[in-house]
Amino acid sequence: MSMLRFVVWFALALLVLAATPAAPLEAAVLQVANNGLDAPDCGAKTAPCRSITRAIDEATAGDTIVVGPGRYGDLDRDGTLGEPNEEGPEDGALIVVDKPVTIESSSGAVWTIIDGAGFDRTAVRITASGARFGRAKRGFTLFDAKDAGVSVEETASNVVVEANLAVRTGTGFATSGAGTGALVQGNVASTNGAGVALRSAGGGIARANLAVANTANGFDAGGSGQRFEGNVATGNGIFGFSATLSGDTVLAVGAAIGNRQGVFGGTGDSFVVTGLAAFGNSEGGIRNQSTATMSVTASNLVGNGPKGLAGNLNCGTLNGTFALDASNVFWGAATGPGDDPADLACDLEVKDATTFDPFATKAFKIKTKVPAF
Repeated sequence: MSMLRFVVWFALALLVLAATPAAPLEAAVLQVANNGLDAPDCGAKTAPCRSITRAIDEATAGDTIVVGPGRYGDLDRDGTLGEPNEEGPEDGALIVVDKPVTIESSSGAVWTIIDGAGFDRTAVRITASGARFGRAKRGFTLFDAKDAGVSVEETASNVVVEANLAVRTGTGFATSGAGTGALVQGNVASTNGAGVALRSAGGGIARANLAVANTANGFDAGGSGQRFEGNVATGNGIFGFSATLSGDTVLAVGAAIGNRQGVFGGTGDSFVVTGLAAFGNSEGGIRNQSTATMSVTASNLVGNGPKGLAGNLNCGTLNGTFALDASNVFWGAATGPGDDPADLACDLEVKDATTFDPFATKAFKIKTKVPAF
């Protein structure tokens, strides 16, 4: 090959190489375990990190952090976070997820505990868009944090929180601020102050969660555009589901069983309830206090209101001053709303403000899917 031909060939080769895009870096998997150490560059199977916080520090965008069974947090419970191999010491949270990474357990929620140790803070705070905390059968238990179990902050959009168990926290799972697209799915919130609170201005979805025996509300909506899909609220101290100061909130195919009141519509623009089973709520199945537009359809209201409210007993619905459309509802008997065995349509302030005709003559089949731990 002549020198001229070689130079031309070499130049063409360089052009081809320059035009070929570099192969993307493969996402890494980092390991965290109770027998790990928070040493520099930890995260390999042979040298796992001890804390989730350290693994987040070592991770880059798109990485997955796999956490082994055990307890994470203030390991010696001396009231000081951030000691060697412990979570923290970020202000206000044990763990801050500030990168778009996936964090999951290897053995599931009952095996993997993030212990808040009674601190007045959140267990896990998510500030990065695109982050995921937990996945089916690979979640965590958030325990004894006086603030939230998991909080999705206003800086974070398109976050997934899945298959976790929140016990004895202020609010089990919460979204807030301007973030959009948060999905809270397949979680259990039990014996917290509140169960699941969607308060992101850009809307969020709570799907197939179970809220049981929380002191206040099982599910709570603020902001706008929130959706509850296939959730179950049972045995909560105030409302099973509540929408206040919110716009266009939707409750689709859910169940409210044995709460103080099943569903509450507050001061929002609209609240649409479809496919609800409200059974045995002590002061009523659905309460519309001051919502401008509220409707309920394709739902079963059965056995609610034995304790009554404002002198009313046996109320499937409790309605205030605004119109409530409760047509196509099964009231517990084929003859529509009335005395036992049916539930009543109770108007608290304005007579005949509730529309219930036409009513359903048989119960709807309502199926929900909630996690079992």
